[in-house]
Amino acid sequence: MKDPGTQILSAFYTALNGHTTLTVYTMVPPNTAFNYIWIGDITNNEEGCKDRYISNATVAIDIVKGYVDQGSKKAVEDEAGTIAGHIRTAVGAGLTMTGFTMHVCVLDSTNDMVEETETQKIFHKILRYRMIIEET
Repeated sequence: MKDPGTQILSAFYTALNGHTTLTVYTMVPPNTAFNYIWIGDITNNEEGCKDRYISNATVAIDIVKGYVDQGSKKAVEDEAGTIAGHIRTAVGAGLTMTGFTMHVCVLDSTNDMVEETETQKIFHKILRYRMIIEET
C-alpha cells in the first residue's frame, strides 16, 4: 500500500492556491509573516481488504491571521467559510490525485485557537477533512 499523503497535500494545495487572498503553504518557511494557510497534519489508517487498498485519511487546514492590535476573529471565520466553499466545489469537480481515487471528502471538525504574545494576537481556524481514498 502506498501512502497517499503527498497526493492529499497536492490535491488540497491545487484546490486552494489562487482561490484565496492568503498564501497557501504545505510547509511554512521560518519567519513567515502572518496571514497564511497551512495544509498539513495528515493522518492515514488502512481500511482495505486483501485485494483493495483503502485509506481513511484526514488533513488539517490551518488558517492563520495575526494582528498587532486586538484583530478580529470574524476575519478568520470569513476566510474559513470561503475556503470550505472552494474545497466543496473542488470535491464536487473531483480532486485529482495521481494513483488514488478520493471517494468521500467531508468536513470532519473545526477548531478555533487564539495565541497571544506581548505584541500580537494570532487567530487559528483549523478545518479537518476526512477522506476515503482508494489506491488505483
